[in-house]
Amino acid sequence: NKAKVDDTVNPPEEPEVPITPEEPITPRVKEGKLTATKTVNNAKPKLGEAIEYTISFRNTIENGILNKVVITDQLPKGLTYVKDSLTSVGDAPKPTSLKETNGTITAEYPSITDTKEQSIRFKVIVNEEAKAGETILNKAKVGDTVNPPEEPEVPVVPEAKEGKL
Repeated sequence: NKAKVDDTVNPPEEPEVPITPEEPITPRVKEGKLTATKTVNNAKPKLGEAIEYTISFRNTIENGILNKVVITDQLPKGLTYVKDSLTSVGDAPKPTSLKETNGTITAEYPSITDTKEQSIRFKVIVNEEAKAGETILNKAKVGDTVNPPEEPEVPVVPEAKEGKL
């Protein structure tokens, strides 16, 4: 950085101060990357039986940050949510919101800064609208409001109750 100081009488001075840039104290924030899966504890339930879904996600970038993660799962026809069965599993941070409203499961997480797996679990009953032998595809949506959302899904094929066709 060079300056020029001139009093119009003496020769001008040109003081110079070299600057050496240093690395910033706080490293630049890396964007995280989301991966999500969905599992069910019984892929061939009987009509009327309860099954449990688990939706899991994690950040796959070491030192990366997911600003906010939102999980939504609109239950398809043939499944009925079991009241008060929705829970979160895993270390902190816990979801800031975890609810079921009219057959839609929603979980919101604050920023995720580690690569540990986070999960939500809930139970549903395979109701009488389901037909034995017909696949019920339950798809969730897991997004971080930045990247395109993951849409993990898991099929369930109900079986007839014992003694019924």
